[in-house]
Amino acid sequence: VYDPTLRPPAKVKAFAEEMKQERIYLHEVAVRGTSGHSTIRIGDKEYESQGIGTMFESNGHDCVDILKFDVEGAEYDILEDTDWSSLCIGMILFELHGGMIRDQRGVDYTVKDGIRHVRRLEEAGFQHYKTEQVWVGGHAQAELAFVNYTWLLPALEGV
Repeated sequence: VYDPTLRPPAKVKAFAEEMKQERIYLHEVAVRGTSGHSTIRIGDKEYESQGIGTMFESNGHDCVDILKFDVEGAEYDILEDTDWSSLCIGMILFELHGGMIRDQRGVDYTVKDGIRHVRRLEEAGFQHYKTEQVWVGGHAQAELAFVNYTWLLPALEGV
């Protein structure tokens, strides 16, 4: 789990220790679409950020079962720039914040943008299976979930 915005620090540390027991690791770093290290603006704050490929390398991962990101509008660049077919990921879950994307980019996040991003994931072998509204009072905020169907093929043989 990559999320630099969790607070307060004492609770985050305790939460991270509990998660480790389940082999789930919390990294207080923002994810972004391009490789390398940089900073990213989320709301009115700057946070350390790493590209997804860089995160794989720095953690010694060839594959991850689940990648979940919630970067408060910065997901546009991740969805736009990431080469999903080059990454070994079982499931991808992310929050999409249309209003925040608009505020950060100065242009609306349109249905056409959303369809393009879903298609990019589908072309890389991910099947969209769920969309859930996150905040009823928000502007186009939803969590989307995708499963890498190529991971399922061996399990489905003979069914």
